[in-house]
Amino acid sequence: MVEQVPANYGNFHQEVYLVRSFLHFAGLWPGATFLHFSFVLIIILVVLWLPFAIFLFSSDSIEDIIESTGYVLSVTNTIITILIVRWNTASITAITKHMSDNWLCMTSISNHDKQMLQKNLLTSKFVLRSVFSFVIFCLITYSTMPYVFAAILGLEFPRKIARVAWYPFPLENFFVIALSSALTIATIFIIALIDVAIDTFTIMAVFHCEGQLSLLCTTISKYRGLIRHSGDSFTESLRSYQKLCPCLKCIVDHHVDIGQFSAQKKNISGIIIHLLYVCWGGLSIIIYCSLGEKLSKKSEEVERVVCEIDWSIKKSKQSRSLMLIIIRSRKAFALTAGKIFTMNLLFYKEASIFL
Repeated sequence: MVEQVPANYGNFHQEVYLVRSFLHFAGLWPGATFLHFSFVLIIILVVLWLPFAIFLFSSDSIEDIIESTGYVLSVTNTIITILIVRWNTASITAITKHMSDNWLCMTSISNHDKQMLQKNLLTSKFVLRSVFSFVIFCLITYSTMPYVFAAILGLEFPRKIARVAWYPFPLENFFVIALSSALTIATIFIIALIDVAIDTFTIMAVFHCEGQLSLLCTTISKYRGLIRHSGDSFTESLRSYQKLCPCLKCIVDHHVDIGQFSAQKKNISGIIIHLLYVCWGGLSIIIYCSLGEKLSKKSEEVERVVCEIDWSIKKSKQSRSLMLIIIRSRKAFALTAGKIFTMNLLFYKEASIFL
């Protein structure tokens, strides 16, 4: 008899609350209204994109044109990313639904597997918090350094946060300068945190996928030739227990389930990674290639575990069933840039020649 899993629990909310908070604030989390999303998008367009774009087309200096072009491209990239994520909110719903198994309350999972999943969760949380902390530190430094240098050198405080921005009013009154600077800084914080929230959502999904593949390896190693478990079928509310059943059908279904989860993740991250590769390169590519490498390594581990099953004790019918598992295990999981590049360390080694 399998115990019921409570609807509300701690581990899932601990894993997603940080990313969920920023994406919901931006109107990108499922359930956020289109009005909420439109309001955030309009603020970004009016406060950042338009001032940079107008300055770009009205400037005669090569130095100003180059600097303002960088700002315009950066904000444009964020706007495109936001639109992509908003268009794929159904994929976010599917991903979070897949992650909602309360494995801490499952008596059918061994303590060793729970510790493995818990370690994966803690690593994911540490990476997410580190990324957010680093970005916030950089934003605070970027926003305050002009004023700190002005105070140290005894110079006049800058009237604009971004030098290459156009405003339809003169920046002479202290109140106007303070208000425009505060609004610009706040909007820069918003787009930077939205960017990092989208990236960390992919990081969180990859760590979850890695944990599921580790769990699948454990289940495969317990396979003893059973084609299908006896008894009633698993219901949707208890589908997580199916992942621990070592029969052939459940093993294959679990592998297919992870594949569907990976496909939903690609719906969000694929185009975004491709944009980053085309426009920027550098650190973002290192991060995404490292995440892709984690999935590739776990796929290789699944294949290795399958091949290490003791074939000598299996009958011919069971051996044929094992061949089906091997065929399924050949389908490697990967992080891709659109449908063109597979992100891993080998790809980064080849691409770094041109970066």
